[in-house]
Amino acid sequence: MNYRIRARMEGGTRRLEVVEAGSGALRMVWESAQNTPSDEPPELGLLRREAELHGLFRRLFLLSAGDDLLRPLASESG
Repeated sequence: MNYRIRARMEGGTRRLEVVEAGSGALRMVWESAQNTPSDEPPELGLLRREAELHGLFRRLFLLSAGDDLLRPLASESG
């Protein structure tokens, strides 16, 4: 399946949308954490952002794995 990825910043929040290219259906939305406490140590902020990115890639992997699992079913029915 082909996708279009829309990425933007909304008030300091990173937002990513994955849309099916053919149908235009929204398949996934991801947003970064909005507010960072001002007294947070830089190391903790770095770890939090890294965990957010790991979560994003995990969701992208699951989206593509789901497509791979559905592909044999679609070929059997057609």
